Amino acid sequence: MRNRRPAALTTATVICVVNSLGNLAAFGAPPIPRPIGYASLLLAVAGVFGAFGLWRLAPWGALGRAAVLALTALLAAPGTSTGPVR
Repeated sequence: MRNRRPAALTTATVICVVNSLGNLAAFGAPPIPRPIGYASLLLAVAGVFGAFGLWRLAPWGALGRAAVLALTALLAAPGTSTGPVR
């Protein structure tokens, strides 16, 4: 019988995919500046690749997803204290 994936890995992969979908939603939001929108799109694509690597148990997947999650948090940080940019 094949080894099963740990539940924590499955949960982490699902969270990473949801984060990537959120980055795609931020790309389509109208009031954000264009560079932030493009950075959000780039992070969404990188996040999907990182989630795939995480699912395949590749070491680069975990490192890539950690970097994408950190960059996503930094990208969203100004909006948490100042509100939406108009």
